[in-house]
Amino acid sequence: MKVLQVAMRLDPAIGGSTASTISNIVAEQRSGIHNTVVFAAGTDDDLRTRPVVTRLRSEGARVERFPHVPRPAAASAQFGLSRSAARWLAHNLPS
Repeated sequence: MKVLQVAMRLDPAIGGSTASTISNIVAEQRSGIHNTVVFAAGTDDDLRTRPVVTRLRSEGARVERFPHVPRPAAASAQFGLSRSAARWLAHNLPS
């Protein structure tokens, strides 16, 4: 079974649903469910998300990272807005 997880953000400092999403993906990978994780991040997020991405990939998950939209910067960062991620999703989601 394959699952597509769309995360607004993977910054572990956020906690809450972000932390539980990461734990769920790891558990699903270990149970044989293959995940593709799609998220948007700015260049300033790389240091915070790198350990999470490394962990997910080490568990066998496929991780696709896309850049935020430049404007509006605050909303883009808060909600993980990314045109390239939206295009990727439209192309890769089963109909």
